[in-house]
Amino acid sequence: MTKLTRTIALALLTLPQVLQAGSLVECQNEHRVIYSSPDPNRMAKIAVIRVSSDSRELAALHKLPKVDSPQRTRWMVVQGADFTHPEPWSTTVYVFGNRANPGTLKIEFRDHANGGVHEHWINEKLVALDVWWGRILSTALVLDVESGKWLYAEEADYSEMIQPCEGEQSKPGALNRPIQQ
Repeated sequence: MTKLTRTIALALLTLPQVLQAGSLVECQNEHRVIYSSPDPNRMAKIAVIRVSSDSRELAALHKLPKVDSPQRTRWMVVQGADFTHPEPWSTTVYVFGNRANPGTLKIEFRDHANGGVHEHWINEKLVALDVWWGRILSTALVLDVESGKWLYAEEADYSEMIQPCEGEQSKPGALNRPIQQ
């Protein structure tokens, strides 16, 4: 079999999946993410701790990539979970300040899923964090790094995103149906 023949065969074999994916895009208007108050048991797996800047544990962190705040008055580093080992997985985010904003925060996320923890600066004072507890459940958070208090915490449930489009469940072979032109 020539290389061209193999490429054409592969393209024809994957075409139904590509077309099927297009039909899922058509039903995006039927999906939504459901937000609710966070589960207290999951919130108990998150800790915000003030750490002394001369702490030994901070010494090894200088090797990790820094994520600067927009004006570079603060930065954070992430000690990510080691997904090469079996769960439970934990991630720790450290937030540092400059001389004008001294202090270090340690934010621990224990026993999360392999979706991990995602972080980004909103401004010099606020950090947005998302922690994934499973394939379809996360907690969205906003932390005031000066006070160490949560300003926002809601659970996001994505279970509707994995459901078939309206009416698709009743059609036999709906996922393999031919595309109508």
